[in-house]
Amino acid sequence: MIKQNSLLARARDELLKTQVSREKVSGQIQENRDRLFKLQQDATIIPLTPLQQQGLSLRFANTAEHIRLENLDKVTTNVVQALNKDIEELNRGIANREKQIENCFADFKRLWPMDVSDVDASDRQLVEVREFKQDILQSLSHAWSDDREYAESRFIMLRKLVERLSSQDPEQKRWRESVLDVRQHVEFIGREIDEGGFEVEIYRSGAGKSGGQRQKLATTCLAAALRYQLGGNDRGVPMYAPVVLDEAFDKADNEFTALAMNIFKNFGFQMIVATPLKSVMTLEPFIGGACYVDISDRRVSGVLLIEYDNQRQRLKLPEQARAEEARIEAS
Repeated sequence: MIKQNSLLARARDELLKTQVSREKVSGQIQENRDRLFKLQQDATIIPLTPLQQQGLSLRFANTAEHIRLENLDKVTTNVVQALNKDIEELNRGIANREKQIENCFADFKRLWPMDVSDVDASDRQLVEVREFKQDILQSLSHAWSDDREYAESRFIMLRKLVERLSSQDPEQKRWRESVLDVRQHVEFIGREIDEGGFEVEIYRSGAGKSGGQRQKLATTCLAAALRYQLGGNDRGVPMYAPVVLDEAFDKADNEFTALAMNIFKNFGFQMIVATPLKSVMTLEPFIGGACYVDISDRRVSGVLLIEYDNQRQRLKLPEQARAEEARIEAS
């Protein structure tokens, strides 16, 4: 009987220990679940693309250690360091290729100096703009690393950039205007193709073009960018079509006004323009209605709706008003 009581007491002790261990593990599981949920709800975490997910999964799978929660931070640091090493090697390769390309451009300049008299062998931005971009890249490198030394160096570099950008010193203001002016460091080549697939014109950042050609190019780029942002690749027309222009074409001639309206119309946009009287007749073929807004003493305003003749594509204006518009346009 004594032996049986001893075995029972020992079994109760084992059961109690097991229950305590079970509760401890259950608590850890719940804690990890809460931690996982908070990470999943973190708005600063950007979802990975399938390609990124595949690449990271492969890198983590090839680590020497078996991944557990206790060593996850260590394994992640090793993966980040390996990624940074690969990035540095790729950047060196890119730099070498850029140097080779610049050598080819230099050869081109020597053979055809008249065609490229206004550019250097690099067909890119000023030196200070290039250095500014490099400073930005360096300040953002190792952004996901938990290394304190990297974090402090990034902070110091960013602080210097912010101080320089906010400086009121004349030289620093000139530098700020130079590095932030995209015209100094953005170049492009555009090919204009007609309906038959033949090349009509080539635009190299507008160089060598007349004022009218540059206006057409800028308007086309603007409309195309809006069309792509609002419609993507899967739609014939943008999802959101209205484009509002305040004081539209106030200083533009009739030719450019009609050209710009045609471009936006071809891209599928609905134009809503506020414009002075001198542009009304030029805009008539592109609108479906109009209203006249008058403000007296900067206090009292009124709106008069104007009917539109769809067949003639013009506003139903009294002849006297139309004659006044013609006079204003001529002046």
